[in-house]
Amino acid sequence: MCSRHGERRARLQAGGVTAQWVAACGIDCETCCIRRILFDEEAVKTCIEWFRSLEWLREDERVETALDRGMYCRGCKAERSVHWSVDDGQVDCFILDCCVDKKELEFCSHCNEFPCNRLREWSEENDRYAAAFARLEAMRAQATEEGRIADHE
Repeated sequence: MCSRHGERRARLQAGGVTAQWVAACGIDCETCCIRRILFDEEAVKTCIEWFRSLEWLREDERVETALDRGMYCRGCKAERSVHWSVDDGQVDCFILDCCVDKKELEFCSHCNEFPCNRLREWSEENDRYAAAFARLEAMRAQATEEGRIADHE
């Protein structure tokens, strides 16, 4: 992951799962189809279906079109001009906008307002987001225990 904070790989142990790449929102990027579309055929199928359902791709457009358009992830802290969630210069991900861009934090769990209502609501949208939220809670607890973050409650 590249960022103005420098290159860094996040490693954590949460619930018996070790993640090498963790997004600001807590999503385990190791399994993310948007990151894996470059080298994983199953991810290609998943992403292309998703992109078509959102009407980002037409039915006749294939993975080559998605790649030509930069519809793959380089990490939350990658250059915004090439980030998959940016449309017409605007960040489409509220977490990326708030956590990384506005507050210049690496993870939501580092925020003094963690967990905010918006993040809690997001975590209720699906199982993947719920797992990401749980990962952030574990990261917060670990950082608090180690004295890297003051417990605000």
